[in-house]
Amino acid sequence: MLQSKDTNRISEIKTQFDSKENITLRFLNWLSFFEFKSVYKTLNPLKKKGFKVSDLLGMLLVVPFTGKTNMYSLLQSSSAPGIARKDSFYRMKKMHDINWEKLLFAFAGRFVKICLAKGTGTAPGHRMLIIDDSLLPKSGTMMENISRLWDHVSMRYVLGYRMLVLGYFDGKSFLPVSFSLHREKGKREASPYGLKRMEYQGQYHKERNRESPAGKRTAEMDKDKITTAIRMIKQACGSLQVDYLLMDSWFTCEKMLACAHSVKVKLIGMMKMGNARYLFRGKEYTAKELIVLLKKEQKRCRKLAAMYIEVPLFYKGYPVKLFFSKFGRNGNWQLLLSTDLNAGYLKTVERYQVRWSIEVFFKESKQYLKIGKSQAADIGAQFADITISMIQYILLTLRKRFGEYETKGAVFRDAEEKLKDLTLDQRLWGLLLEMVKLIVEILGLPLDDLDQFMTNLIQENKVKKLLKLHFSV
Repeated sequence: MLQSKDTNRISEIKTQFDSKENITLRFLNWLSFFEFKSVYKTLNPLKKKGFKVSDLLGMLLVVPFTGKTNMYSLLQSSSAPGIARKDSFYRMKKMHDINWEKLLFAFAGRFVKICLAKGTGTAPGHRMLIIDDSLLPKSGTMMENISRLWDHVSMRYVLGYRMLVLGYFDGKSFLPVSFSLHREKGKREASPYGLKRMEYQGQYHKERNRESPAGKRTAEMDKDKITTAIRMIKQACGSLQVDYLLMDSWFTCEKMLACAHSVKVKLIGMMKMGNARYLFRGKEYTAKELIVLLKKEQKRCRKLAAMYIEVPLFYKGYPVKLFFSKFGRNGNWQLLLSTDLNAGYLKTVERYQVRWSIEVFFKESKQYLKIGKSQAADIGAQFADITISMIQYILLTLRKRFGEYETKGAVFRDAEEKLKDLTLDQRLWGLLLEMVKLIVEILGLPLDDLDQFMTNLIQENKVKKLLKLHFSV
């Protein structure tokens, strides 16, 4: 609990700011200008001994835009004299009663409503949910529910959490709307969760009410990602307008098709060229068998410099359309599945490419907003820190969307630098992806998995540095 020694209310800090160093105050006023206070109602029941938790959250959101590295350095500065003890903020992050998931979704929902109210909403056909995961490496075996996970980029086991993220693209902006953390038990009983027995027994542990928000999310760490993803998708579709659901080959499965059908959205996902069987003209075929059967029906897409085969059929009882693509003379066939039977090859591929926006989000939120960098032992604090970083990302996205409405000032200098990098990256990645396609076509390079290749490319720091060095934007 927040203790009584913390008696100053953050809502009274206006009189404590120096007139020349009121960055934090102006940022809080900016939040109020965009009416974000309405989403704080999820926190109002948690008033503790002189502090409103919503005020504490406002201070946590401000930190990266003040030039300070953490809350402690901000509280020590002359910009925030005597606001609160740092322990107040740490205790808030560990509260099991705060519904961080609901808070993040409220911010994302408010963003969408503001865009509609300002007349910048998107027409039907461009609103998409994207599901994907990313590894959050950690350095301490004592962290709660930590495990060793296989990293497909470095091709080795890494200590950390697997973060599953559901993102929303409204035609112009990408928003994180929900996430979960997962651990993996592993196959060896002698090494539970990939840890030595002593490491596992030495992990931080905290008793929680199983029905509390923190209790439910902690228990969810042992559930499979498909089940959790379906829960998040159904929750999002209950409040957001969604046309398409995008995913890579790991998530595309019968359960996801059933989920998309139940929420009445169209699914576009990569499929592996494996042993899955598809019903075509009364007979079942594998992907490779279909390519041989339909070889004469190949077409060329000039815009994407690709050969493709388009075929409507049935998969697991659902009517779908398969798109086989081959980039370059020696390229390997890639397989894309869509439940939109009316869309052609080019339109389907263009829609699917929106999926890479979540890869850019992973890259940039880790770099600029330090998502996943928390070393807190309490898993509740891990959920809190990730949520705060995602809300900061939403605020920056709103700042970009409605730049003409803001009052310019020192409060935005650091924010604008972050925003400049985020905007620049989106433009550079778009250029890079087009260049890669062209190079693959000209040189006839074989790529076993173009989707995974693009994902790895986005995560590579050297590529970004070279782009910024050689291209002026």
